[in-house]
Amino acid sequence: MKYTVYTIIYIMALVTSCSTEENNDPLVGYWQGEAVFNNQKSLIGLELIQDSVDYEVNLLVPEYDWSFNFKGVTTNNDTIQIGGWNLLYDQTNQSISGTLPQVLVPKYEIPFQLTKSEKPQLEEATLKPTTRKPSAVIDLHESVWAGIRTIEGSILAATTDGHLFRVSPKNQAVEWSFKGQGAFRSEPAVYEDNIYVYSDDGIFYSISKTGQMNWKVQLEVDSLERLAKNYDFFSAKPAFTEDRIYYGNGSGGLYAINITDGKVIWRYKTSGAIRTKAVVANDMIIFGSFDGRVYALSREGELIWNYDSGFPIVGGGTFYDGKVIFGSRDYTLFALSMNGELSWQYYNWYSWVESTPVIENDRLFVGSSDAQTITVLNPANGKLQWNFDTGGCPWASPLVTSENVYAATVGNNSYFYKHFAYVISLNAETGEEQWRYALENVKDTYYGFTGSPVLIDNMIWVGNTDGRIYGFEL
Repeated sequence: MKYTVYTIIYIMALVTSCSTEENNDPLVGYWQGEAVFNNQKSLIGLELIQDSVDYEVNLLVPEYDWSFNFKGVTTNNDTIQIGGWNLLYDQTNQSISGTLPQVLVPKYEIPFQLTKSEKPQLEEATLKPTTRKPSAVIDLHESVWAGIRTIEGSILAATTDGHLFRVSPKNQAVEWSFKGQGAFRSEPAVYEDNIYVYSDDGIFYSISKTGQMNWKVQLEVDSLERLAKNYDFFSAKPAFTEDRIYYGNGSGGLYAINITDGKVIWRYKTSGAIRTKAVVANDMIIFGSFDGRVYALSREGELIWNYDSGFPIVGGGTFYDGKVIFGSRDYTLFALSMNGELSWQYYNWYSWVESTPVIENDRLFVGSSDAQTITVLNPANGKLQWNFDTGGCPWASPLVTSENVYAATVGNNSYFYKHFAYVISLNAETGEEQWRYALENVKDTYYGFTGSPVLIDNMIWVGNTDGRIYGFEL
């Protein structure tokens, strides 16, 4: 019996000794500090855990409740090696320093310095409750992937089976439908008394407000690989002048089209797909491309200047006070002068900016992707006024009125962090949430509200990838 007692005491002493030795390793534990870029700050943390051979590391982004795990981490005197990511360990001052890894930052070298800290409690994302249910649902039986528009108090919706619908919101019935060739992943556009929409097979249509085709023109066909490889889900929106339409498509071409008969006047070729709506200002046509550049062309289709953001530009541009403002997948929202020079830049930590900015009452409203935020800036200088965590990806532009902001978000089932599909109403002045509709999760990789809401009378309407249009009373 006494030998058993001695054995237990010996094992307990051994465990205590090992535990003490492990705890005495100054590297083991949680380290936190700030990453700083463009006068903006973000918390960053590292949790070092020792295993039997070396270390593993959890990289934490506390403000988004994100955590990334790296195994096989090694140390060599004053260096911590995490794959190809090297950090410096200052044993004297007990600090860890380096630059953010590519998993978080694709373009810039953003420095940080960490010291020992208490580990924050991360919260797993969960579906937030509904506080406002839709008062009307119109089922078109095919995915409404792009945004819906309005014409004379009716709803225009283009679906992925190639139909364009005009729907009455009053009696919730289809007034007419037009069948095109190929899927519609473009938002219908209205100019004067006609409707314009583009299909995935490269045809650009002009349709009367009664549903009759005026003309169509065959543009170079898009590559359908875009949906799987490049997170390239939408087609562009057209820009109009009195006699021309300016439209870019997945072939990388920006087209000038005669608005009367649909004939192509000229085509300017870029090296990436074009999914942005062009801005027509100061006798220039300004647009972005998946090749990362913003281009400014003359009315004759000649290049005046270009600006290289380095990463794809997906959302359209917005003109404000002599500047044009775009978002990029380099995580920035930036303003360019009419000479193509950078005026200001806002860094959207760890998130693509897919949304086209909206300006209302001298304030800029824009959505994001992974950061899941609606952000409000001063459009004159890019200074932050407020932002709001929606809980889903607001890819599309928010709908902004004088008092309210209405955001629609996308859910994602294939990501390291859950995104959910919502329709949300916010106070435009403060960003305070007023109500929310939560869509139950479905099995699709992406689901929910991929397009912008519209306002008709006293109701908000928004299309869903499930083929339905949801209406909410204000």
